Amino acid sequence: MSSATAYKVHVKLGQSEFSAEGPEGTVKQQLADFLQLAPAYAGHQNGSGGHTNGRANGHANGNGKNAKPIDTGSVQESSTKWATTIDDALLNRLFVEDKDGLISLRVLPPNTDEEREASALFLILFGLLVLKQQSEVKASDLLVAARQSGVSLKRIDESLEKFDALVTKGGTRRGSRYALTNPGIEHAEYVASKMFG
Repeated sequence: MSSATAYKVHVKLGQSEFSAEGPEGTVKQQLADFLQLAPAYAGHQNGSGGHTNGRANGHANGNGKNAKPIDTGSVQESSTKWATTIDDALLNRLFVEDKDGLISLRVLPPNTDEEREASALFLILFGLLVLKQQSEVKASDLLVAARQSGVSLKRIDESLEKFDALVTKGGTRRGSRYALTNPGIEHAEYVASKMFG
């Protein structure tokens, strides 16, 4: 991506931080989501009665004054669908949702076996993000979706270990969660766009 098309933002709101770089629409959407969620977590960060400095009469910015609200400028409220360059017709050719709400692939990527597993996982994460607005996916759910798609893998982390810049992992063992980074979203969009032509 050239620097002329890159859009970058960094925001710190109390103890919550947001940083993103990528296409303008994607970054603005993620910022809007962050700004919507951050206030809900502000009072629950350290069990101090809603004050981030631990004192009941303190203020979040530490200087005795109320913190100023962030000017979001032209950032709009989040829509019901994640912004993507992939059109609905291609999304319908790529993904299927079963009666239980499980998103899986209709067709596997045409890569080699090792790359196919990783590409399939990228696409499943992308499908869940775009179709269900689910940015983080439990490892167990991702494994079920991969198997439903026809990918037989034993461990997700082994399939994705070479791609740690594209996917983030949080938690351990059964509590693990996976999410695409901004470059991961771009990569998944690229893989999706090349699936049928």
